[in-house]
Parts: sequence; C-alpha cells; structure tokens
Amino acid sequence: REILKKQPRNPQAHRLLGMIDLHKGDLPTAITSLTTAALAFPRDTDLHTNLGVALLHARRFAESEVASRKALAAEPRNI
Repeated sequence: REILKKQPRNPQAHRLLGMIDLHKGDLPTAITSLTTAALAFPRDTDLHTNLGVALLHARRFAESEVASRKALAAEPRNI
C-alpha cells in the first residue's frame, strides 16, 4: 500500500496487493487490484487465473469466465 501511495499505477504492487487481499478474503479490494494489474499484463496466465478465482468467489460468474478464458487463451496447455 505504501508503494501505491507513491506509484498508484504500479502493476506489480497491484498484483501483490490483489493476492494478499484475495487470501485475506477481501474480495472487492482484491478484484480491483488484480483487474488493474491484468490490464498491464494481458497475457499473464496466473494473474488472470487469480482474477477469475476472486470473481468466482464474489459470485460474479460471467466476469470470472471472461478472466478464466483470457488465462486459457494466453496459455492453452495450462488447464
């Protein structure tokens, strides 16, 4: 959070914060951070998979499917 105060668009900080918040169960914050990071890393399979998981837990099924399909498109052999 300190990094984002100085660099609000830092995608790596958003990625890490998103994962921390996902593990804490803070889904709204996790989704926001993971979405920001995903825009910076559109072909990052793990990032889109984690975003899909966060959206799934938030019962945002259509968005979860979109994120999961992006992960699959980026790396089709990684099911």
